[in-house]
Amino acid sequence: MNRMWKIFLKKRATQHLPVRHATSTTTCRRTTLLKTYSLLLLMPFAGVSQANWFLNPEQQAAEDYRQGHYEAAVEGFKDPYRRGVAHYRTGDYEQAIQDFKQVERPSVKQDAQYNLGNSYYRLGDYQQAIDNYESVLEQDPDHADARHNLALAREKLAQEEAAKDQEEEQEKQQEEQQDQQQSGQQEQQEQQDQQQSGQQEQQDQQQSGQQEQQDQQQSGQQEQQDQQ
Repeated sequence: MNRMWKIFLKKRATQHLPVRHATSTTTCRRTTLLKTYSLLLLMPFAGVSQANWFLNPEQQAAEDYRQGHYEAAVEGFKDPYRRGVAHYRTGDYEQAIQDFKQVERPSVKQDAQYNLGNSYYRLGDYQQAIDNYESVLEQDPDHADARHNLALAREKLAQEEAAKDQEEEQEKQQEEQQDQQQSGQQEQQEQQDQQQSGQQEQQDQQQSGQQEQQDQQQSGQQEQQDQQ
């Protein structure tokens, strides 16, 4: 595969960062069309404007891509694989996914699936990335980049799931604390209700006793008046 079409997703460093290049490392699989592009790009150009007179849209898109004008290349490419690579370069990973899914050319079919994994990885959909890397490895167990990125995607997914579990546990603890607080408040309310009820009963008893005393006094006074 022409080096121009490789997408390097990380620079080598002391620590592995997200994904490597987005095409297979196998260099022997070159189509006639790609060879034509390679020869075309090696031709001297008097200038971009002058070169445009002799380039068809697909060739002009390749020239735009070579110069880093990826947005312009996207508009010119008709081939879904090259268009997907250009979309990837612009950071439009969702559209790159749609392009790579349309690839039918056998010579880049595996690369497109590998790129699908990289695009999903960039979007944070690690499960989809894993599925695509695994599919590539089923076809080519020696695909070192896919194996490397598969390990990274699995690690990211594990971290994501661990963070999700931790978040769920924190939410559960908060809910339990809220339930305990509500239960404590309910108990306090019940105690207050009982106190108020007891006070009301005492008041009722006092009033009833006072009323009985008044009735007895009145009855006694009435008896005395009757005896007189």
